[in-house]
Amino acid sequence: MRSIDDYNIFVQLVKKFSVKKVTTHAQSEDVAAILAAHPKLVIAMHHGPVTGGGHLISALYDILHKNGGDNRTPMWIVWKHFYTFPVVRHMIRWFTQISSHLKIDALLQLFNNEDSRDLLVLPEGELCFFGNGSDIQPFMSPKFIELAIRSHVPVLVVTHHGLHPVIKVIDLSGWKAKLLKPILPSQTARNLIEKNGIMNIPVGLPGRLDELQFSFKLYHPSITEEQLAEDVGERQLQLLKESEAVRNIMIDAVAFMSSSADSKVQADNGLSDDSGDREDGGNDKTKAA
Repeated sequence: MRSIDDYNIFVQLVKKFSVKKVTTHAQSEDVAAILAAHPKLVIAMHHGPVTGGGHLISALYDILHKNGGDNRTPMWIVWKHFYTFPVVRHMIRWFTQISSHLKIDALLQLFNNEDSRDLLVLPEGELCFFGNGSDIQPFMSPKFIELAIRSHVPVLVVTHHGLHPVIKVIDLSGWKAKLLKPILPSQTARNLIEKNGIMNIPVGLPGRLDELQFSFKLYHPSITEEQLAEDVGERQLQLLKESEAVRNIMIDAVAFMSSSADSKVQADNGLSDDSGDREDGGNDKTKAA
């Protein structure tokens, strides 16, 4: 399987054309220390807007590479239907390093085959469509928490700010929602359209962003594998509680990054700024990405 370093030429090419500067927020935990202490992680990242995947993944891989993660093996859980499209599925297999959609026991076996292997997931999934591209939407499933608990590894919670220029938020309230709801894939999506009344869509071809900022926080589930309930319903409630804790971390992180960005705008207009974010370049935090 390929390591982060094996993807680096491709990552640097995509990053060159997608983002000028990658930074880590001052309130972020030290990703280099986390990677050094934990050779295996479940990495849960908030999706953000529906578009901008190239910006996001190239920047994340660049940070991991520069902070001691170059020899780690990334695996991704993605939308299962990607594996059904004739051309797309080959790209997805190369990127995810998983040949097809797997059930949780098969994922566990693959994930735990060797050390220095990370499992990455975007828990909001397709629900990322139904919001402004910044707010954290409900998670599609808490299964990533079960994978972490049963693998005895913590969850690295990753959030980001700066993808908003690549989307447009459109109004879907009233009659528009009534038209769209019957064709939406899940009841959760239909509820979100009714609640939020908005949807984010791509604005032309994704351009080069001025800055993409990240924050990292390690989360240790509050229960162990032995404490997981045998009853399916009770276990689901346990996992939902844990996944909601992860979601709350994401909500808080996005809020303080957005606040810092607003402070920076005020500083550019002659007001004070104390956001204190740093350009990410590995252990040398002053080195540009």
